[in-house]
Amino acid sequence: VDAAEAGDGEAAFTLGRSYLAGMPGLAPDALSAAVWFRRAAEGGHRGAMAALGEALRSGHGIRRDLQEGEAWTLAARG
Repeated sequence: VDAAEAGDGEAAFTLGRSYLAGMPGLAPDALSAAVWFRRAAEGGHRGAMAALGEALRSGHGIRRDLQEGEAWTLAARG
């Protein structure tokens, strides 16, 4: 968590994936996952861009926004 909060994109992406899957003893939290995916995506992490794009397109954990979702998905492809 400390590394993710400090701006480490890989740590933020990993934390987002952990929230999406469910932390030990906790139910999955799609909203927290989307928050961490956005932080990592805004820092240039391609995996997070793809994950955020999917969350936005599906509305899973975040308000559905097809245009923004597609933009992040395209950005992930480079």
